[in-house]
Amino acid sequence: MTARTSIFAIFTAIAGHTGRWCEPATAQRISVISPHTEEPIGETPHAAPEDVDRAVRCARAAFDDHRGRG
Repeated sequence: MTARTSIFAIFTAIAGHTGRWCEPATAQRISVISPHTEEPIGETPHAAPEDVDRAVRCARAAFDDHRGRG
């Protein structure tokens, strides 16, 4: 993940496993840029290292849980 990773993508992964949304670790936000117009179209929370770590833990747990069902 890059320093400007969207927290939305990370929280989507977390919510998919835990069934709930989590608050970001910081209040910092980044612009969302339209690939079509290259204009800002919104903002999303910035992913702090703590957010990335939490998402990785949840993804790992979801992967391990799914493998056991196979």
